[in-house]
Amino acid sequence: MRLIVDSNSIFAGIIKDKAAREIILRADVHLFAPKYLIVELAKYAAELQKKAVLDDAAFANLLTAVLEQIIFVPGATYEEYISMARPLLPDLKDVPFLALAFAIENDGIWSEDSHFMQQTAVKVWTTKDLLRLNLRK
Repeated sequence: MRLIVDSNSIFAGIIKDKAAREIILRADVHLFAPKYLIVELAKYAAELQKKAVLDDAAFANLLTAVLEQIIFVPGATYEEYISMARPLLPDLKDVPFLALAFAIENDGIWSEDSHFMQQTAVKVWTTKDLLRLNLRK
């Protein structure tokens, strides 16, 4: 399964959500995100570590494992789709994720964000939806 992964799904998997972390680390789920997600992760790293209640080494190991599971796509790949995605979402931070979904072959967006649920151009999967699929480990 090829999914565009929203920042909040990654943040949840890092902080505490066992189900989200399980999906992130599955071999049969291929996750894609705009490259700027790396910047977001760096920006919020201290806060994520604190909320995850992990020491420096454990957090670094978890973050490395998560980052290895995501294919980060440069803006040039989806930039031409930004204008198509913009009117569909009220939050500008979400637009690159939807534009990426338009730009590459995928099975939808993994998100719990209600903004994504309001648009109908791309299928949205919640964590519960993905767990119901009983994907192989």
